[in-house]
Amino acid sequence: MLFLVNFVTAYHNLIKKQIIVDGFHRAVALESEIKGRKSKSIPPIRIWECYGNLVHTIFPFEFSHLMKPLY
Repeated sequence: MLFLVNFVTAYHNLIKKQIIVDGFHRAVALESEIKGRKSKSIPPIRIWECYGNLVHTIFPFEFSHLMKPLY
């Protein structure tokens, strides 16, 4: 059975920061899958990237500690 793991990351062009916005539970599933396999090889991983100057408006909670006030 093919096990494909998806991660979503976001890169903010202005502050030059990249974070994983959706992946913690997938990381746990990936670790569990690797531990359960005989070969211990990493299954295929797909990374979806979101980027731009306004990604903090799409992911406000994830970027809140990285953004500085403009005043």
